[in-house]
Amino acid sequence: RKYMHPIYSRLNRNLHESHERKKEILHDTVPDFYRRLRTYRDLSLDEIAHGSGFSAEELGSFETKRLPPTFAMEMAYCKACGGHMEFE
Repeated sequence: RKYMHPIYSRLNRNLHESHERKKEILHDTVPDFYRRLRTYRDLSLDEIAHGSGFSAEELGSFETKRLPPTFAMEMAYCKACGGHMEFE
């Protein structure tokens, strides 16, 4: 969970916001987080796309916020970066 800190902290600062506004915040925050993670791991969009079922163009659209975040895309980034997702 500590790696998702930027997302959690942004949502926690906006607890009073409506559900729709929280969705907008996620749509804005999640792609930035995964782009930074990919850059930190020195991976290309093609490397993330390989074996994920997504094209590099789709992932690029996700990172530039033209496509909304999806669970499957987030899993592709986690898998390629050697991470995993935890659920509570």
